[in-house]
Amino acid sequence: MDEDAQPADQVRYTITRAPDHGQLELSTIPGTPATTFTQADIDAGLLRYRHDGSETTVDGFDFDVDDGRGNVLAGRSFAITIT
Repeated sequence: MDEDAQPADQVRYTITRAPDHGQLELSTIPGTPATTFTQADIDAGLLRYRHDGSETTVDGFDFDVDDGRGNVLAGRSFAITIT
């Protein structure tokens, strides 16, 4: 195992700007906007984007990521294409 690698359940993402045209949800608690989630949630396919049905084709959100050891990568963005 890489000494720098973190267990997926310790790598935490925090939403700093929610999507404008939908919401992120964990499938374990549908209907509830996710404000934080882990890499393990992503790896397990639990993170979902639920579109609001508007006439939009793009969305996105901003987030910070913490590796569980005090190292934070702030101000990241993720773009979503809606089809």
